[in-house]
Amino acid sequence: MNTLFLITLEYPPSIGGVGAYYHGLAQALGSDRITVLASDYRSQKDTDSSITVIRKKLLATRGPFRWWRCLWATARALRSHPSRYLGVGQLLPIGIVALLFYFFQHKRFIVFCHGMDILQACSHWRKKIIASWVMQKSSLIVVNSQSTLSLVREYFHIPSHRCIVVYPCADVEPVNTFRFEERPTILSVARLVARKGIDRVILALPQILLKVPSAQYVVVGDGPERSALTRLAQTTNFFDTDIGAFRSVLDAGRVRFLGALDRVSVLEWYQSCDVFALPVSASSDDIEGFGIVFLEAAAFEKPVVAGNSGGAVEAVLDQETGIVVDPENRGALADSISHLLLHPDERKRLGAQARARVMKDFRWEHQARMLIEALEGEE
Repeated sequence: MNTLFLITLEYPPSIGGVGAYYHGLAQALGSDRITVLASDYRSQKDTDSSITVIRKKLLATRGPFRWWRCLWATARALRSHPSRYLGVGQLLPIGIVALLFYFFQHKRFIVFCHGMDILQACSHWRKKIIASWVMQKSSLIVVNSQSTLSLVREYFHIPSHRCIVVYPCADVEPVNTFRFEERPTILSVARLVARKGIDRVILALPQILLKVPSAQYVVVGDGPERSALTRLAQTTNFFDTDIGAFRSVLDAGRVRFLGALDRVSVLEWYQSCDVFALPVSASSDDIEGFGIVFLEAAAFEKPVVAGNSGGAVEAVLDQETGIVVDPENRGALADSISHLLLHPDERKRLGAQARARVMKDFRWEHQARMLIEALEGEE
């Protein structure tokens, strides 16, 4: 019997930090400890045979009880893959399914929380009541950062001894190719949503280009804000010393939107960039729970400029592995990026310390061991 039967709507090859988190954790736990029930997308194929991944359509397309498909799929899968605990990959709606198994089959379950899921669950009083019930009945709550832990305590009044922090880790494969960029390169890798701060870097570019005229900003990823960000880049002007006139940063090729890339291409950009920048912020229903991309950049010895929001301040240590700024302070953001582009020794120092920290503190084997010990303590 496995230890954990994880039910999740997000799992590779779908793009996103939550899916990457579950994949890394599953790899570290091993097939003898975890089985994964994940959403079935036609475009997805599981390339990793070391973990049992069951693909089913988990949500109905409409109706008030969209989770009924997940309930049915879980019941069937547990017959052939019995486990001691259900793992709730999304507080809502997966938590409802776990709650039903708890009441009708006395099945214990644990809940994974990442930050945004908590805020969204508390956006409506009905959702919050259900989410509170799920949290109270769970055997253990697994959070991805101290920041997320503080949200759990604030919104659900869960004591700390019922929670454990299992940090995301950088799962970075070696890159055999190298992408050479003539221009000093600022890189962001993210889903293009408002809180990621891509717009703030674009608006800071004219100030950056005054000090580093040859710099470019490369954005890897896609999302609902891409059109708006493209328009912003089209209307953000700087003085181009090559032609002696003002131009938009987009027309001059100083902002490049590459869209979603394959994994190897993303790693090549990590390797070739000079500075990784993601000045994240928080909103009423969204927050950066941690930020795996910060660790991935650090694994390539790249200094990071991050926003002082959510778990980003745990992923990036100010003046030790990067620079943490107020994302609303455009001048501070521009100065921090420009400083790193102009001072290779500082980039090297911060990058080396960032990689050393990742290799020491953010290893999946260590994080998985803590989770197993916590679950064994619940026996």
